Amino acid sequence: MSLYGFQLLLSLDTLIEFYFKLIICITIPEEPGLIGPDNELYEKE
Repeated sequence: MSLYGFQLLLSLDTLIEFYFKLIICITIPEEPGLIGPDNELYEKE
């Protein structure tokens, strides 16, 4: 049971980290340091 709880905590932590980065990318889209080369690739398309 504790192992299952640990895996649940681990996945929850990963989800929180994912959403945190997603929110940062949406909130500060003009930050060149966060976007980097991805922005150049997007502009080429």
